[in-house]
Amino acid sequence: MAQAAHAISRTWRWLIGYCERIYLFIRISTIGFTLLLPLLGAASGQHALTNGTMLLMIFVGLAFHIFAYVLNDIVDLRLDLTEPLRADSPLVQGKITRRRALWLAFSQPPLAFAIAYLAGVTLEALYALGAAFLSLAAYNLYGKRCPLPPLTDFVQAVGWCALVLFGAFASSPMLNADSTWLLAYVFVYVLLINGIHGGVRDLANDLEHHARTTAIWLGARPTHGSGAKLTVWLTAYGFVLQGAMVTFAVMGLDSLNYANPDYWLAAVPVYAGLTASTLMLLGLLVLLRDRRKLVAMGASHTFVSLAVLPALYLPMLGPTAATTVLAVFCLPAIAMYLYNGSHWCL
Repeated sequence: MAQAAHAISRTWRWLIGYCERIYLFIRISTIGFTLLLPLLGAASGQHALTNGTMLLMIFVGLAFHIFAYVLNDIVDLRLDLTEPLRADSPLVQGKITRRRALWLAFSQPPLAFAIAYLAGVTLEALYALGAAFLSLAAYNLYGKRCPLPPLTDFVQAVGWCALVLFGAFASSPMLNADSTWLLAYVFVYVLLINGIHGGVRDLANDLEHHARTTAIWLGARPTHGSGAKLTVWLTAYGFVLQGAMVTFAVMGLDSLNYANPDYWLAAVPVYAGLTASTLMLLGLLVLLRDRRKLVAMGASHTFVSLAVLPALYLPMLGPTAATTVLAVFCLPAIAMYLYNGSHWCL
């Protein structure tokens, strides 16, 4: 009996460890963002989501996510080896080899294109998917090496927007008015998350190893403790981007032709999310002396800002589609919170 219990316990520990490695290796904590983009792109193009469309977007989005994040971790491995927030990464710990990770990353583009082609998407959608893969590859290779970091932030934002376009173009080469505002919001969101949050979060380690980021380029420097000192330029840049996000979300809300009660089902969470997002960005300025609190507030800001996007489209979706979108958005965030709280380690 004791031997059987020990075997079960050992199997259970192995299973938990295996799930943790998958969670960390393919960045489950951020997968909600990746999967939302083609799903909401398709919702903006069709103003509905069929079961087949949702499966297509999730499978292609998953392949894109693995490519983008695994390749990023491979390229940034020298930095991650000295970054405490990345200490439990399977690549950093050597539990997964660099060669195996490369094989996994480079197998994803042909897989994504095969799925999209077999699903019968338009040629425009395939072009958009190609642009998404190329843009993220370019960013991963040169993102912290370019003398002008906002340029590579721009390239990365273009890549994520191309993933939105893949969803929007999947069944039709035409864009609706709300698709434009969705693209604009995603573009600015990526600039804000990468240029402000990511740059400030990894500031000390990036500066020590001569990485080039927008935060460093705009003068941010680590303090003697664990915090950061921001310049007027970086602070202004952050609030300009925040203001642009608010504007684009409001314009997107107005461009959607809701039935009257549905308008308020979208408007209330959208305005609440935008208000909370802006207050959280203000809160970052108060928490600059403590890196742990700063990172936690940054994670909260990214989550709430992203929540605005599904809030825009949920009222026009059927029960199955709405449940799928909510699950894609919420489950990765719940997994991150269960694993490491709100501190956005990965």
